[in-house]
Amino acid sequence: MIAPGADPQNITLGFEGVEKLVVDANGDLVLKLPRIQEPIRFQKPLAYQESNGARKEIFSGGVFVAKLNPAGAALVYSTYLGGNGNDGNYNLTLDNSGSVYVTGFTNSTNFPTVNALQPIYGGGSGDPVLGDAFAAKLNSTGTGLVYSTYLGGSGDDLGGEIAVDANGNAYIFGSTGSEDFPTANALQPTPIGGSDVYLGDMFIMKLNQIEFQIAEFGLVSLKVYDLMGREIVALVNENLLSGKYEAGFDMRNLPGGLYFYRLKASGFTEEIFMNSFP
Repeated sequence: MIAPGADPQNITLGFEGVEKLVVDANGDLVLKLPRIQEPIRFQKPLAYQESNGARKEIFSGGVFVAKLNPAGAALVYSTYLGGNGNDGNYNLTLDNSGSVYVTGFTNSTNFPTVNALQPIYGGGSGDPVLGDAFAAKLNSTGTGLVYSTYLGGSGDDLGGEIAVDANGNAYIFGSTGSEDFPTANALQPTPIGGSDVYLGDMFIMKLNQIEFQIAEFGLVSLKVYDLMGREIVALVNENLLSGKYEAGFDMRNLPGGLYFYRLKASGFTEEIFMNSFP
């Protein structure tokens, strides 16, 4: 038992001649020593808070994303991803360029958001391992976020699985106990299950992503229009260096129908049509 405020780094314990050291499926540290038949077991550390006379286990930590070289001998990159609360990762996937897509949960009110569909924490029950779901995309070098967003309502939400298609659209599957979970073009726009995130409703979400490439430095314009040619939103209107870029686009509040985006750069114009389902 460690007293509140004490430094656990001051606790040291050593063994000589350890033959085997593993962390088992329960998180316990197991040691095999010579001339001792039974292994020595240390139970995993447990942090808890007392509430109404009962102890409740709490989790504290954040997400990390790391890439090792092919030999597994060195880090290509390694980064934290989280905020001032608890953050957990449930799934990760890659696209053909090596960009990383991550989903999980967060109850951090300052979780890093970039080009966010939902830039503000929606809330939760106060459970230390629940809160909002999140979805984030890191560039192929791990040095920056292409986008990162909360996904959740006022209850608890979890992002469980994530996949990406050839066009860079991300698909997130998870569960929600929120009655106000964000929906768009929904097969089922209202919840049926309860407020327990594990027993409530599941959700499936698609995040739109527009990818484009610039051949040389210059002014770049990327705008979305309806079929009447009326501008819906300007996604990019600035000078950009040559290279590959991505822009997030939220179609949740658009009426069903066809839309298109127009990319203009250095005398080059491209138009691509998109469909928003009612």
